[in-house]
Amino acid sequence: MSKPPATLFNGLFETHLHVLDLERSMRFYGDVLGLELGRMEPERRVALYWVGKNRNTMLGLWEEPPWIWEASKNKVQTQHIAFGMELEDLHEAMQRLKQNRIELKNFFDQVTDEPSVFGWMPAASIYFHDVDGHLLELIARIDHEPLPDIGIVSLSEWNNLTRTRRDG
Repeated sequence: MSKPPATLFNGLFETHLHVLDLERSMRFYGDVLGLELGRMEPERRVALYWVGKNRNTMLGLWEEPPWIWEASKNKVQTQHIAFGMELEDLHEAMQRLKQNRIELKNFFDQVTDEPSVFGWMPAASIYFHDVDGHLLELIARIDHEPLPDIGIVSLSEWNNLTRTRRDG
C-alpha cells in the first residue's frame, strides 16, 4: 500500500499574499522585516522573497494575483502567516519591529511587548500587521514538554509555571 503524500512532505515551500501596492509592501517585507528578494517581476506585479537562512521557503507578494477575481482586485482579504524562528532570536526581532513603529500584540489581540505561549506545542509567539492588514506572527518552539492544561499564557507566566513545576 502506498503512503499518503503528506508523509513525504518536508515542509511548506511557499505561500502568497495579495497586496494593494507592491512597492509599499516590498519596502515593508524587504526593509522592515529584512527578507531577501529572490525575484521581482514588474510586468506580473509580483515579488518573491526567500524566507529563512536556507532558502527553503518563499513568500510571494502579488499586486494583481491571478487567483483574484475582478471585483476584489482593489481590496485585500487579509490572511495570516507565521514566520518560525529560534526562541533566543524572538526578542531581537521584536525590538526591530518596535524600532520601525510596528505595534506588537499577543494572542488575545492586546498590545504588548511579551509573547504568548501555547502550552500544547509549546511555542512563544507575537503578532503584528503588515501594510495591507495581513496578520503576521513570529513563532518560536520552546524546548520543553507540552503542557496543554495551561492553555495560552504570557511568556513570563510560562517561565514561572515551568519553574514552579520543575522546582516543586
